[in-house]
Parts: sequence; C-alpha cells; structure tokens
Amino acid sequence: MRRAGSMLLLAAALCPLAARAQDSAPIVRAQDSALIVNVWPQQIHMQTDFSGARVLVFGSIDTELAPVDDVLQLAVTLSGPQRLYQLRRREKLGPIWINGAPLVRAEGPGFYALASSAPLAALAPLAVRQRHQIGLDTLFAPADAPPRPLPDWRAALLQHQGARALYTEEFHRVRIIRNQLFRAELEIPAGAPGGSYQLSVYLLHRGRLIGRQSQPLHLVPAGLEQRLRRLSQDAPFLYGLVAILLAIVWGGLSALLPQRRRRTTPS
Repeated sequence: MRRAGSMLLLAAALCPLAARAQDSAPIVRAQDSALIVNVWPQQIHMQTDFSGARVLVFGSIDTELAPVDDVLQLAVTLSGPQRLYQLRRREKLGPIWINGAPLVRAEGPGFYALASSAPLAALAPLAVRQRHQIGLDTLFAPADAPPRPLPDWRAALLQHQGARALYTEEFHRVRIIRNQLFRAELEIPAGAPGGSYQLSVYLLHRGRLIGRQSQPLHLVPAGLEQRLRRLSQDAPFLYGLVAILLAIVWGGLSALLPQRRRRTTPS
C-alpha cells in the first residue's frame, strides 16, 4: 500500500496541474480497491459566460491488488444528471410538419463522456460493459439485454446528443504508465446541464472488471444564472412576469435606437 501511495505522488509530479489540485481534491479510496483516484476540480461554477470546462483525472494502480505484469485497460466515464427524454415522430399536417405524440419515453443522462485506454472491443465484452454502462452503445438498454442492433430511436437519440457534444467517446485518451500510473482528461461543453454528475474509473484485465472508483462532481450555476434559476423554481409566476417585462423593455429599446440614430445622423 505504501508503494501505491508513493506512486500517486509521482503521478502528481508528472502533471503540474494535478500537483496544484492535490490540496483542493482529496484522494478518494475504497477498501480493497485496486485504484487510487484523484479528480480536479470536483465542483465547477457555471457563470453566464460559461464556455466549458476540463476535468483532470489521475491516480495510481495498487500493485498488490492488480496484476501489473500483464496488460491492463482503463475506462473513465462522466455522466449525469438524469433526465426524461421524449421522442416524437414528425407528422405532416397540410403544408407543414409538426411533432406528433410521444412514441418513446426513456430516462438517461443529460451528459455522457467516456475516455479509455483502448477501443471498446478491447476493454471488455458487451455484457460486462452493459452492466456498468461503459460506452454509448450501453445507454438506454437493460443491463442484461442480449447484443442486438440499436433501435431507430436509440440511434437517433445518440446522434442528436453527439451532435451537441453532450455524448462523446474518445479512445486512447487514458495514459497508463508502467501499469501503475494513469492520467485522463474529459471535456465538458458549454451546453452541458447543471447538476450532479458521477465520475467513474474502471480497471479491466482481460475483459474482466477488477477495480472501480466513483465519486460525485457538481456543475453549479453561479451569478445571475443561479438567481434566475432559483426564481424560476421558487416563484415561477413571478419569473414569467419578469421575463415578459424584460422582453417588452428590450423590444422597445431596440425599436427606439434606430430612430434616434437616424435623427442624430448629419445630412
């Protein structure tokens, strides 16, 4: 165990950003786990000008609990918060297209990112990955479902979220050093929803899961956005009135400004 702790310090030395984050991001370790994981930052403040964030994950593999003399693989996932998706089929009504009644209601993460040391096929069989939701092809599917082609609605939903950079997979993005140290980075886009996320690190050996660590990560709205969000939840009627008044004021100003410019323009 002492050797694993010393290797974690070496990992921090290899990454200056990680070394600066050690004090603010405590080590999370579970009993009998082959992983020691550190995450920075653990809380991200979303201001009105939020343009995305980067999450750094690093740590070490316990040499007493993992077969470091063989090839090991790592997968890192960040997902959340859970939301209900409603998929509708577009229907033609005369000359226009409208959304029909909901055909499918499915619950899943509003954001999902995966970084791994190898492609999914080299990590573990689909049955193992489904059990732990490792990979986009495991989302919106029962953990014990047999392998089958993605239904149309699942493929459409994954494509829609992927186009907005809310569902991503990046292989060979986890760096493993001598089967003892690891480092990975995950990107959170500007359109990611606020709330509680879960970050999980999976250690795999020959298709079998031998270690796992999870911990929460929070995207917290701050500043004006936070106050507006609280107002919309605590007093939705007042929030609606404020939104209408702001729209009227902004519309009036935008209509008056061009006229004022025309009057002040020299002939």
